[in-house]
Amino acid sequence: MGRFKTLASNTIIFGITNFTSKLLVFFMLPFYTAVLSKEEFGTADLLVTIVGLLHPVLSLSISQGVMRYALDKSKDTKTVFSFGFKIITLGSLVLIVSIPLLLRIEILSEYLLLFLLLFITQNYQSFFSLFARGINKVKLVGVSGVVSSFVVVLSNILLLFVFHFGVNGYLWSMVISHLSAILILFYGGGVQAFFTRKKDVVLSKEITYYSLPLIPNSLSWWINHSANRLILNHFCGVADVGLYSAASKMPSIIDTFRGIFVQAWQLSTINEYDKDDSSAFFKSMYRAYNVLIIYLCCVLLLLSQVIAKVLYSSAFFDAWIYTPFLLVGVVFGSLIAYYSPFYLAHKKTKILFFSTFSGAIITIIFNILLVPKFGIMGAAMTSLISNLLIYLWLHIDSRKYFDYKINNISYYISYILLIVQAIFISLFSKSPLGIISILLSFVVVLINMKDTKIIIRALIGIFKYRNK
Repeated sequence: MGRFKTLASNTIIFGITNFTSKLLVFFMLPFYTAVLSKEEFGTADLLVTIVGLLHPVLSLSISQGVMRYALDKSKDTKTVFSFGFKIITLGSLVLIVSIPLLLRIEILSEYLLLFLLLFITQNYQSFFSLFARGINKVKLVGVSGVVSSFVVVLSNILLLFVFHFGVNGYLWSMVISHLSAILILFYGGGVQAFFTRKKDVVLSKEITYYSLPLIPNSLSWWINHSANRLILNHFCGVADVGLYSAASKMPSIIDTFRGIFVQAWQLSTINEYDKDDSSAFFKSMYRAYNVLIIYLCCVLLLLSQVIAKVLYSSAFFDAWIYTPFLLVGVVFGSLIAYYSPFYLAHKKTKILFFSTFSGAIITIIFNILLVPKFGIMGAAMTSLISNLLIYLWLHIDSRKYFDYKINNISYYISYILLIVQAIFISLFSKSPLGIISILLSFVVVLINMKDTKIIIRALIGIFKYRNK
């Protein structure tokens, strides 16, 4: 029960962090769509997207390596931290030196200072947060996440509603939020005690070799999730990017659940992967995680138009029609996230690269084929296709390395029904509350009833155990 207790404890902590941050941002969507135009919302989203592109490249994805090796009790934590901090700082300096090149990019030149600040603060926040997880200060990560979420909301209200700063206000809010998290993680985590001049060339190379394959993996992941925005901007304009960004917020509910679970799951996987009875543990967690995500997707598919009426202003309301494909795409993205920690734990990061790289190529090809013809709908369909193919790759490949079998036909039927439901809602019906959609959801619940009962019994068992 200890491993489940640890996973549950970390899940609760990350749950508070993610749920608070995502919930606040989610309920800020009506505010954003009211105070920002589609062009402004699209511009802000593009700038954040570009930061996401540059981050793994200039940081060498070293933060992931630092977390992994900080968890390794046989390694010197101070040396691990100091090496990672140097790489992060060097990456920020490289971006600053690149200002003459950045000025030639139209969308960056107008917001260059804020773009630099956004990158630098996000760079350090990510590093300190992952290091804190590596030294098991998970609660501190939770506190920093909650505080930064409230900071971004309050600063958004002040800068967007009171002072009407538009895109500048949106970006400043993110910078201030990152700074608040950095301060909490730095001083609360006693980070200053981990700085050392001691060098370990062998360890530094080991961390680097672990992290480098994660760069193309992160880039491929970025392409899978963000390149469609740039392609949309090229073929359709920044206003459509704004609509697509708004449509992506509803699927972020599932993504929130994924983030809550996977952050804790990554730590559990690293600690449990080499134990004799790990297979049963991994399989049981997959069943629970899979069913909960499927059910959540069903509910959101049924209520997508109703939720849109609450979240979107009239100018953004049409964005709801693109959410079904994005919702199902996030389901497969969440399942991908379940497998990824296995490869990280076994230090097989090259496999992650090959799978996501292939997905990235597919994303680019389908975006180029579908976006000019179908616009935003083409980008949404591409998101579903690429995530589905990556999931299938990892699902099949993982059997070579991990001794557990997940081959329940009900899962595959559920995925097919979700896709059919998305097609029905987006392409053939203006009402997601139609009888066909409801029937499809009912069938999904029915065929997963066995796992549902198992989950309920497990929860009851954990509750009784905690009471004892």
